Amino acid sequence: MAPNADRHAEIWSTRLQRELLALTTQTEATEGEQKQQPLLPPFVKVMKHELVIEKGVCNISFMIDTKEQDEDASNPIIVTLDASLAMTEQGQVDATKMAYPFQKPKAILASGCERFAEGSTVTNGSVIDIDCDWTPSLHLSDAALNVALKIRECLSQGELYYASGTGPDQPFLDPVLEEAVKGAKKLGNFFTNMKAHVPGLSSPGQDAAPDPGPVPEHAPVVKDESSIKVGDVIDLSDSPWSDCAGSYSSK
Repeated sequence: MAPNADRHAEIWSTRLQRELLALTTQTEATEGEQKQQPLLPPFVKVMKHELVIEKGVCNISFMIDTKEQDEDASNPIIVTLDASLAMTEQGQVDATKMAYPFQKPKAILASGCERFAEGSTVTNGSVIDIDCDWTPSLHLSDAALNVALKIRECLSQGELYYASGTGPDQPFLDPVLEEAVKGAKKLGNFFTNMKAHVPGLSSPGQDAAPDPGPVPEHAPVVKDESSIKVGDVIDLSDSPWSDCAGSYSSK
């Protein structure tokens, strides 16, 4: 690995080992010590986790306890956070690319899609959004709590739940088509600006811009102090404007 890749892999593995240990163990406080607060609320429970450092794989699954009275225990809502390293096309670990904790993990709905309101686009296996401005100071527990709160709110209000990139505010657009649309808009703006700044340039079928006529000459220089008025041009190097009793610096 390159030096940067080694550093990325070291940060990734050290951080995840520490976080998984904190999430999966509950330390009892000894006498005189303050009891440590749990990282997750009671309605978010760790189900299983996987960390294979050699393969760059890290997955942790959480079960979300909703507020529904008739909750189906046989169909729980389980979300998996995937914080694995990127892979090359050959299936090798690519530690040169940005990874956790510098980018947020991928959240995947593992089970429970049937519990959401009709019209929701999320299915088991869908990627779901983590709606927060991610920074390295956030943790897997923050991502799990963010998703859990959103899911509980959707179920309690009967709202639709969308897979990542399919919501009403995020219409799907093919990346190639999106780049083509952006290029067409830039080209259109270029020709619009050109027509506005180049005289006589017009589109086919349009009349050319009217001739503005000759450019007016500068107003004559006034040399008589008795007939000067606002807007007149004077030459300070000529008399009588050059007559003065002293000179003063101007800043």
